[in-house]
Amino acid sequence: MSKNPTNSPINKSDRVTLDGCAHQASVFKPSHPMQLLVMDNHKVNIVRACVNLGVWDDLHPEVKTRLETTESLWVSLAMDACTRSVCALHATSHPPDAGDAIATLAMAVRNKDRPSGPYGRSEWPQCGSPDAVLHENAACYTSDAFGKVVMRLTGKLAVSSSQYPHLAARGERFWSTLQRHGVQTCQETISTSFLDKRSYDSEKHAHLTQQDLLDDLLRLLVWCYHNTRNAALDGETPLQRWNSLAAANNGIAPPPSRAKYRDLFGLEFTRKAGASGITILNVDYQSSQLTDLWSLDPDHEFELRVDDQDISVISYRDPHSGCWCDAASSQPGLENVSLAEWMATVRFVMSRCDPFEESEMKAEVSKALNDARTGRPNQML
Repeated sequence: MSKNPTNSPINKSDRVTLDGCAHQASVFKPSHPMQLLVMDNHKVNIVRACVNLGVWDDLHPEVKTRLETTESLWVSLAMDACTRSVCALHATSHPPDAGDAIATLAMAVRNKDRPSGPYGRSEWPQCGSPDAVLHENAACYTSDAFGKVVMRLTGKLAVSSSQYPHLAARGERFWSTLQRHGVQTCQETISTSFLDKRSYDSEKHAHLTQQDLLDDLLRLLVWCYHNTRNAALDGETPLQRWNSLAAANNGIAPPPSRAKYRDLFGLEFTRKAGASGITILNVDYQSSQLTDLWSLDPDHEFELRVDDQDISVISYRDPHSGCWCDAASSQPGLENVSLAEWMATVRFVMSRCDPFEESEMKAEVSKALNDARTGRPNQML
């Protein structure tokens, strides 16, 4: 699956500035949240970061063992320049490519709060539509694919960090913080994570992938950082500064709508339709228009876009008009269910039960998802 491409070329010879103040680059200072998103990446020893931040001793021994098999990771950062808040952290085992840069930007703009659910409580309110994006000069950020998504999201070209080194330094200071004893340990938050030694269950969590563990660990590190006082913020924490400025500025430009998010960041691939619509991971997607198109040409391969954060609706391109149309899932209860959550639930059900008929499997997956989200006994996690 590839990240969403765009068609218009990027003119890299254009000089990009913030608020048209190229001659005052050294004194430009963001004044409100999401005015500027700073993006870069760094190689991080995840075990050392956990030790330095004081969370290592609270992790379950099996989690430690699994993490110790992972050497240094590449972690991509998206930071709000005004509040020093982390809007996204995205981990990969390889140097980030354009797809990883786009995935990090997608994470930055979307809502990441997790008030409850199978992975525990986790507050992460920093999200919204940025006015502009500043990036380091790595290939993943200077690629056409990343630049085109930034242009479609903000209406502006991405800005090189070489023009604003004092702003790029804010991201660099975050990396140095992870490598030293610079962040407050939040015991209450650690205890709510399923990674905690009192919560982790080897049998229940056996189906979780290494990426699942890393993603939740990064959320834990972000929460600790957001609740650590910052001298550059006059002693406030990044979370306090975000909340106070968000209130003072009458809110922040909201994240893109579901349709726009799917258009910007949707996973793209092709698939044929059938009598039951288009099937993706045992989920059928249908619409009357899709049925009509399929009846006209049963062998047509439809271009598709899937929002990996909400699999209740997909988009397909009408081969005649060229327009993108929506098809809804025939499976109930998938609103705001992510692709990763659906796949983890399927793995869980298949690992616990004898082979199902397809209809039985879908029913059991729906039940497991619902139980996990409502905290019922025998839940998935």
